[in-house]
Amino acid sequence: MFKNKRVNLLNKWLNYHENSSIKQIKSFVNGVKKDYQSVKNCVIYSYNNGVLEGNVNRLKMIKRTMYGRAGFHLLRQKILFNIN
Repeated sequence: MFKNKRVNLLNKWLNYHENSSIKQIKSFVNGVKKDYQSVKNCVIYSYNNGVLEGNVNRLKMIKRTMYGRAGFHLLRQKILFNIN
């Protein structure tokens, strides 16, 4: 369904597993249905926010390593130095 970008297969899968006897699958289907628009967009589009999440993770790591040091000015300089 993801490779061929077919939302109708997603709908069929959700309907088929909606009344599953396995509690975890039923819970997963309910979670997907709660956030259906996001999952549908994931199937349709190939865009993702991986680059953004990577940068946020890197900045948080710098912030954690700088905790308790010389203050905001040094933290700002270290972040600006690491942006390439």
